[in-house]
Amino acid sequence: MIDYKNAEAGYSPEEADPEEQLVECPSYPNHVMREVFELIDTKSVVQMEVLNLYYRCEYSAKDISQITEYSYAQCHKIISRFREELRELYK
Repeated sequence: MIDYKNAEAGYSPEEADPEEQLVECPSYPNHVMREVFELIDTKSVVQMEVLNLYYRCEYSAKDISQITEYSYAQCHKIISRFREELRELYK
């Protein structure tokens, strides 16, 4: 949460290479995660914020609702719908 608040305030130690920002996920290969992040970038601003916090920073819906202005129900619904979309794409 501290890192998020610092980034929100504009404090960033250094700019990272986008390739290094990929989250290592044991369930999915890097190329799949890259596609997932590209799909997130096509969403609305609210969805992008919630999904990036969920997938890149690995925050829970409850944590996201506490550090943003969005309710838990809204965060949970965004994440659930996106996960369903991923299930349909990667069957």
